[in-house]
Amino acid sequence: MHQRFLIDLHSILENTKPNSADYDSAVTDLADTVFTSGDYEDVLDYIERLLIREGKNSRITFTAFYLLSVIYRRVCDRQKLQSLITLGASRFDNYIDFKLIYLSCYEFCNPLGKSYTELLEDASALCSQFPDRPSCLNVYAHIVASLMESGVEVDSAYLNEAINSVNCAISLDPSYSKYRVTRARLNALKGDLNKAYIDFDKAVSLLHPTSPEYPKHLADIESARLRADFLSSNKRIADRASKEIENVKASVSSNVEIVGLLSAVLSVVFTMASITSQSSLKFFELAFLACSLFGLLIMVFAVFSLISGRDEKLCRRLIVFGIVFAFIPIALYGAAPLFASLMPGK
Repeated sequence: MHQRFLIDLHSILENTKPNSADYDSAVTDLADTVFTSGDYEDVLDYIERLLIREGKNSRITFTAFYLLSVIYRRVCDRQKLQSLITLGASRFDNYIDFKLIYLSCYEFCNPLGKSYTELLEDASALCSQFPDRPSCLNVYAHIVASLMESGVEVDSAYLNEAINSVNCAISLDPSYSKYRVTRARLNALKGDLNKAYIDFDKAVSLLHPTSPEYPKHLADIESARLRADFLSSNKRIADRASKEIENVKASVSSNVEIVGLLSAVLSVVFTMASITSQSSLKFFELAFLACSLFGLLIMVFAVFSLISGRDEKLCRRLIVFGIVFAFIPIALYGAAPLFASLMPGK
């Protein structure tokens, strides 16, 4: 089996170019071969020893490193993956594909301690450098989806760019189910569940039922579907709760305004009653005073309503009405002696 593995490994090196989509596919296919072999543990141990034994910067060593990263990710061995990436950072940091491998594994480990911004910048740079390489396009979209699913606030521009990126990956390799799952996750995060479900179903249809890894891939797709449903339900509940809270706040604010207005009206009424009982003002003088007080009250109410975000047009009309109601009686009262002097017989 070791001899067969070495033949396949050398075939990858001879028939594919570095940093190419064909190279990515060949490594992934070889990982499938390792998984389906009857001597999985023995072959895995051989690859791990090969990584240590071969020359530090040889391409065969890097391909073994790449292959192990794929295998460890599939079996979710975080501890081995972290050790592998740490080793790779010291031995293969000059390899362009090391960045792709590191970004593909970040969800399981982040030994280099890069921030979310740095991860997105690195992934975006890969997309710009390899616009025709589906794995690079997908890794950017995958990182955006994973960050958003974990609750990280990501600008909507990143989400739209990620969807465009994975669309390109699918157009370049329409038969790879993983890319469909990535797009489904992004559409679910965007709120378009119908498109998400179409891609989830398509991803299932692209799997090979006879493959030994079929159950695992199917479980991964259904897990992503359930996660999308859960996040979507949470978002709907949160939006509904937020709307109800705003309605309650608006209702409380409106009730406070009404209570305040009624209190002010009662105060004016009691004030007028007190003035009437204790002064010698004539009726029309009291009427002018009452109009002025009510006009001022309307203006104050309209100003506070305007500040609190009520209908701006209505509030401005109330202010004008209040000014008219408050100051015209005052003006008329002040002009009364003049009108009286102009009357005949005066």
